[in-house]
Amino acid sequence: MMNRSGNRKFTDKGKIWIDLDNSPHVPFFVPIIDELQERGYSIVLTARDCFQVRDLADLFHLNCKLIGHHSGKGRFRKMMGLCHPSYVAYVSPGNS
Repeated sequence: MMNRSGNRKFTDKGKIWIDLDNSPHVPFFVPIIDELQERGYSIVLTARDCFQVRDLADLFHLNCKLIGHHSGKGRFRKMMGLCHPSYVAYVSPGNS
């Protein structure tokens, strides 16, 4: 997987997936991502293209894959909004 600077860094410690789906997640996870990478973990970052998440990820130079958008109101739509990024991240090439 890629580190924040975009360089490939492969490790055998494991892979951790972080889904940034709301603005406060970005500054919250930046130091966590740095620490995990420092300890040798591969990080897979996905983000939703809503609530300034994309802009904040760019500001913090996070290399993330944009998946989905705000799913709207209603239980069914919210459930689909939770499941869709998981499915896309799982079946996406290069995420094995």
